[in-house]
Amino acid sequence: MRTKLPTRNFFIDTSIFQENNFFHGTKIQSLLNYGKIGVINLFMTNISKIEFINRVKTLLKDCKEEHNKFVRHFNNQEFRVLRNLDLYQDLKSFPISITDSLAKIENKLETNIKVCNIKVLSASGVNIDDVFELYYNSLPPFSEGKKRYEFPDAFIIKTLDNYCQENKIKICILTKDNDFNGYKSRHLIFKNNLEDVLVKITKYYDEHYKLNSLSRVTAILKAYRETILELIRENIKDKFELHTDREEILQLTLNNIFFDNEKIIAFRDDFAEVLYNVKIEFSAFRPASLKEIETSFFEEDVKPKKIVKYEMVPVDIEVYFKGNRNVKVKWINSTQPIKIQIYN
Repeated sequence: MRTKLPTRNFFIDTSIFQENNFFHGTKIQSLLNYGKIGVINLFMTNISKIEFINRVKTLLKDCKEEHNKFVRHFNNQEFRVLRNLDLYQDLKSFPISITDSLAKIENKLETNIKVCNIKVLSASGVNIDDVFELYYNSLPPFSEGKKRYEFPDAFIIKTLDNYCQENKIKICILTKDNDFNGYKSRHLIFKNNLEDVLVKITKYYDEHYKLNSLSRVTAILKAYRETILELIRENIKDKFELHTDREEILQLTLNNIFFDNEKIIAFRDDFAEVLYNVKIEFSAFRPASLKEIETSFFEEDVKPKKIVKYEMVPVDIEVYFKGNRNVKVKWINSTQPIKIQIYN
């Protein structure tokens, strides 16, 4: 049976952009590319554009403040010994202009709107009485306690609903905002998992455009599984960040990497974007505690205790399936440290 999409129309909420680091993440790049080549239709509203820019501005300000806190901290008398090292000679306050940075990201947004065929809908036609009816009845997207912050969401959702009614279509709203989800309309579909949506779009694309690429990529993934795991092992060694309340934890060791699952989320010209999930097994040793030593009867009771832990880690990989077959590790854990927690 051929894959069917409930709709080919998708609205991208600011929360989805933020979850995927705006334009940087594999998943948002894949979604935008599908809009660019015409597989799906993408939508924003004039209000969600403003919300996007304001969110970026807030995050840039937060980055500046955190950076300057770090600089002030290391300029304190007890830490300024680091100034004797070349590495810390140029440690200065936030060197990036927020205004210039914001302008560059706004320009990138406008470029993506044009290149990826994103239709920006105006909220000017929304009946304000309809919005206030939702407000006074505490209906989604309004909720008790933070109503005044949800007016932008109300105008966004009404804009989309009105557009669907006028054009006799459905739109899938991609959002992490739970306040959206309770809104009732036969024209709107709410999804919060971009990964799963991309899997379905990719199947649709493969079948309806007769690419026959899905089976080829799946076969390569199966044949190259051990190669992929070895590539991950080589690239993961410096990605761990130990969190523990025991200073004496010894010898954190990566023991093994196990395949868990894979999701093909996009096709490009000559490669596929794949989200590869692995389970990492690692171990550490801790010396016996003073209480264990005092109450021990046997020598083995005071030997270091082995602790074995497991972590699920997402890996973005590229599978080249045209010409020379190849696989590349793109990002591990979305470039974030893998936090290993060992507590009593």
